Amino acid sequence: MVKHMYYINCFFVYSILGYLLENIFSLINHLNYESGFLYGPWTVVYGFGSIIIIFIANYISKYNLKKSIEVFLIFITNSLILGIIEILGGYFILFFFHKTFWNYTSNFNITPFTSLEMMIIWGIAALFLTYIIKKSIDHLIIYIPNIITCLCVLLMFIDLFLTVIFNYPT
Repeated sequence: MVKHMYYINCFFVYSILGYLLENIFSLINHLNYESGFLYGPWTVVYGFGSIIIIFIANYISKYNLKKSIEVFLIFITNSLILGIIEILGGYFILFFFHKTFWNYTSNFNITPFTSLEMMIIWGIAALFLTYIIKKSIDHLIIYIPNIITCLCVLLMFIDLFLTVIFNYPT
């Protein structure tokens, strides 16, 4: 499989898994919130976040560090970068769509869109993805035909277009 197709497939698989995870969590906890700003069954922040986690883990692991140091660096780096992405995503949605999908009000909130607790959770999730989930997902991704990937790209662009047309305040 061409390397860029691998990353595009990762983006879609993890976006859909993130969407499912948030909706299952919402159902279990009897919450009513939207997962992402698009209409389709994908949450792009999970797709982008997963790609970043994979890039960071690949970059750090190529140095053949002691395993404990590698794990620590993957945790810290992803905690910080994913926390920044969460902040930027929150402000992006607020600015363009005048909506707030998440708001962290805790003793350790950094901005309304992230907190120390969430950054730690993102770091743990990055370790879970890197060392446990990725191997199983990689076995699935190699079987995704290019036509399915192209169809998903097309559907996401249509989704983005419709989201902007119907949700962007005038």
